[in-house]
Amino acid sequence: MHAPTLLIALPVLAAIVLLLSALLHRRSLRLRILLAGVLVLAGGAASLAYQDYHWATGVRDGLPASALIVSQTQETLPLHPWTLLWPPVTRITAIDNAGTAMEANGSLLLEFDLFEFRQSGEARDGAQRLMLNCTSQDLVSHLGDSILIETLPAGDPLLRLLCHPQ
Repeated sequence: MHAPTLLIALPVLAAIVLLLSALLHRRSLRLRILLAGVLVLAGGAASLAYQDYHWATGVRDGLPASALIVSQTQETLPLHPWTLLWPPVTRITAIDNAGTAMEANGSLLLEFDLFEFRQSGEARDGAQRLMLNCTSQDLVSHLGDSILIETLPAGDPLLRLLCHPQ
């Protein structure tokens, strides 16, 4: 069973509970209230599951056509037990405007915008403008008035995507 099957199974469970409630309409009021509660919980769980597994599609559809997805991270979500079996995409990193290239001192320098989205709603405002030195594998970013230089490990997704083999 995979995530889309879960999205079908929960509403079917809710329909079964509704049918049982209708069949037992003359039975105990407590049983009917219990079945109604199960119906509400199943509907709520189906709605949460839909949001969990379709968030990434909405983010991808909202990116500019020229954007490239660098990485996607799948993680379990607290209080969503179905994500223990099928972790949804909870983080997407993408780049755009990667066409600016410069040659300086024999090094290829690329400038690009980095977007990072998290399902928890913590998206960076706008794009972060970065520069990548493909020769030394240094990533240069601006942090206020200072410059941060970070050396990327070999095989980093940014290096694989932006830097051609030299």
